Amino acid sequence: MPRHRRRKIVLVEEGYLAVERLLAYDVGRHVLGVPLAMQQRFGLRAEPFQILLLVMLSSDQRYVRATPPDPAYLDRTSLPAALSGAVSRRRIADALNIPVETVRRRVQDLMARGLVIEPRQGQLTTPAGMLQLLAVEKIPQSAAEESIAFVNLMLLHGAARLDE
Repeated sequence: MPRHRRRKIVLVEEGYLAVERLLAYDVGRHVLGVPLAMQQRFGLRAEPFQILLLVMLSSDQRYVRATPPDPAYLDRTSLPAALSGAVSRRRIADALNIPVETVRRRVQDLMARGLVIEPRQGQLTTPAGMLQLLAVEKIPQSAAEESIAFVNLMLLHGAARLDE
């Protein structure tokens, strides 16, 4: 039985360049808008939020990169600790180009708020239920809808097309 090739949307460089300012504005608005909504949800300033976001992404990284990911956790179901990833303070400091001591202080505050936990020495992750917490206010769904709207805008202006 022949395998069906998955179709994907690809950039059309000529079409993109013709409306680059419009698309750059829209992507910038999207790239900034979603994190701002999350930052406001948690009541954090920019730097602590960036740290939290890195910890959140690291928490899901091990599961998402598994081949294939266990379908039991594709929804909002909390990941068991065995599938959850973690990140060190040093790695956060390197990724954000800020001193480890600053990361340590910010993480201490995030832990006091219950947004970050340290299940193993030096390994930071988020507590179970973080996705459900964000989903209550439809933040992940809103981000997905904005991404689709951006792709539709690109299709409308000939900056992208469905690959044949």
